[in-house]
Amino acid sequence: MRNRDSNKEELSFKAHHIASFIEGEEKLTASSVVHHISLLHRGGRIDETPCKVRLDKKGILIELNSSEEVVEFFEWSSISDQAAIFKRSDDFQYGYLILFRCSQYNADLELKDSEVHVFSCETKDDAKLLVDSIYNQKNSALGLNSNGDASRSPEVNLRRCRSEEVSLFPVNLFVNIFTLYKRTHSFVN
Repeated sequence: MRNRDSNKEELSFKAHHIASFIEGEEKLTASSVVHHISLLHRGGRIDETPCKVRLDKKGILIELNSSEEVVEFFEWSSISDQAAIFKRSDDFQYGYLILFRCSQYNADLELKDSEVHVFSCETKDDAKLLVDSIYNQKNSALGLNSNGDASRSPEVNLRRCRSEEVSLFPVNLFVNIFTLYKRTHSFVN
């Protein structure tokens, strides 16, 4: 579900927060994230949190439905890629998963942590729209064009002009059933 506030140039999406991961030296792939959340869910360690994902000219804001409190903010410059998984997961109330990767600076440790955040949307269309909106809002805010000329990641080969659906070739059997809608290749094995 999407709402547009024309006065503030803000988009708003209904979603559930599923999990957040801090990456180590190796980048998490979409298949490894799906595998991790599946294991966490089976162990009863995931609590879906209803929230609103708001996109404005500065970045992504995560607002809790229960208190309307903004609990997370991610600047557009920190978002490196985003993806939606189109195969519905029956593990969650909202079955279409959204992933985005960002870098957060940890002042105490004086280093940058790479994080992967996982949300779920109610429908496939909502998931696609949220990922496309993140992509478009980020490019607009950072002055990137549709050809990716100002892309910050040289190893990423993008087809930015159209949506692209790609099958994952799994590392494990669980991921065989998932299809990844992606905007960058960095989430794909």
